[in-house]
Amino acid sequence: RNPATRRLFMNPVEKAMFEANEDMMFFLTLWSAKETLFKIVGQKGVSLRQDIALDMKKFTSAKNGILPGTVTKDELQHAYEVYYEIRPDFVLTYTNDGLSAIGLWESFFPDRAIG
Repeated sequence: RNPATRRLFMNPVEKAMFEANEDMMFFLTLWSAKETLFKIVGQKGVSLRQDIALDMKKFTSAKNGILPGTVTKDELQHAYEVYYEIRPDFVLTYTNDGLSAIGLWESFFPDRAIG
């Protein structure tokens, strides 16, 4: 709600879209989706405003949906789909990096491969 907060994480396109209708679900979903991508990337120095972009034209105030997003930082360039669910008391966003459960296990425990 605070205008200063918007400048911290919204790029100019996202900020203009938000200011066009001041939809709080848009604001919360955008913030949560950017945090989701920030956390999955796990790389220091990634900026929510400069390095993470979401295609908010795909956003609807429906109960759920998918937002295409990209993270671009130095050599890192990756596209994601961020899933969102709007609930009465909160917004949930999540994504994955394309690893299956077995691939994820093996990335953490290479010496204990499954199968």
